[in-house]
Amino acid sequence: MTMEERDRQIKEEGREEGRQEGRQMGQQEGRWLSLISLVCRKLKRNKSLEAIAAELEEDPAVIRQICDVAAAFAPDYDEPAILSVISENS
Repeated sequence: MTMEERDRQIKEEGREEGRQEGRQMGQQEGRWLSLISLVCRKLKRNKSLEAIAAELEEDPAVIRQICDVAAAFAPDYDEPAILSVISENS
């Protein structure tokens, strides 16, 4: 294997790692957005934090974090903005 081939292989491996990392981040963001959406729907129905956590079978601390941030966006609940704030605080 020549140095040029080796460099090309290393670059391609790096690109693939970057793609995988990007996919994982996108999937994680999608899961968070889905959870935020569900929580916001339940908040609009005036459900309590405890009820939301129980219904979604999620850790109450996670639901509290979402509810705390979402309160600033009530009553419209801009879900991407909520995620952005949560991401900044994490």
